Amino acid sequence: MAGFLVRRVLLGALVLWLITVLVFIIFYIGPSDVARTLAGRQATPDVVELIRHRLGLDKPIWQQYLTFLGNALRGNLGYDYYHQVPVTSIIAGAIPKTLSLAVGAAVLWLALGVFNGVLSAVRPRTFGDRALTVFSLGAPIGAVPSFVDAGAGEIPYAEFLELWNSKGEGKALLVDVRPTASVPFARHLPLDRLPFEVASLPRDRELVLFCAIGKRSRIGYELLKREGFRVRYLRGAPPR
Repeated sequence: MAGFLVRRVLLGALVLWLITVLVFIIFYIGPSDVARTLAGRQATPDVVELIRHRLGLDKPIWQQYLTFLGNALRGNLGYDYYHQVPVTSIIAGAIPKTLSLAVGAAVLWLALGVFNGVLSAVRPRTFGDRALTVFSLGAPIGAVPSFVDAGAGEIPYAEFLELWNSKGEGKALLVDVRPTASVPFARHLPLDRLPFEVASLPRDRELVLFCAIGKRSRIGYELLKREGFRVRYLRGAPPR
C-alpha cells in the first residue's frame, strides 16, 4: 500500500512539473514579443531592450524557466499588466465566486440526482422518469465551450458591406485589428494592443472587428465579448 501511494505521489509531482513546462513554453516562448507589446508601437529600441531586461527576457531560456518555477513555488504567479495588479490578487478575488458556484452546483446535483434516482426506482419508465432523464442528459449542453459555437458573433458580409460603404457613419464602429492601418474611416487597434486599450473603446456602440482573413478579428471578438462589449466580427477579408 505504501509503495502504491509513493508511486502516485511521484507521478502526480511529475505531471505537475510537466504542466509548468507546458505553461512556460506557451507563455514565454510564443511568437509575440512581450517587451514590444508592453512598450507600444512608438517605443524606441532602447526602451524595448530596457523592458526586456527588467522582465528577464534577455536571459537564457533555462534561467527564465528556473525563475518562473521558483516564483511559482513561492506563490508569486506574476503581474497582470492588463489589470495592473498581481495575478494572485485576481485569483483571490475569484475564489469566493468559484466556491459559491461549486457548492451550489454540488447541492443542486445531489438533490436532483437523489430525486431522480428515487423516482426511477419507485416509478420506472413513467413520464416523470423519462422527463428527468432527458433533462439530466441535456443539461450539460449549457456547459459547452465557446469554441464549439464557432459561428457566433459573425456579421453577415452584406451587413458589413453596408457599414463599410457608410465610411464610419453607420450605427456600429469598425475596428481594424491588423498590425498596420489602411482604412482611414475605421478605428485602428492592433490585436496585440487590444488588451491594453480596452478602456478606450465605447460601450454605448456596437463594435465590428475585421482583419485580413478573420483570425485576428475572431480572437479580438472573444476578448471583447468577455469584457461585456456588444461586438461582432467579419469572417474573411474586407473590401479592397
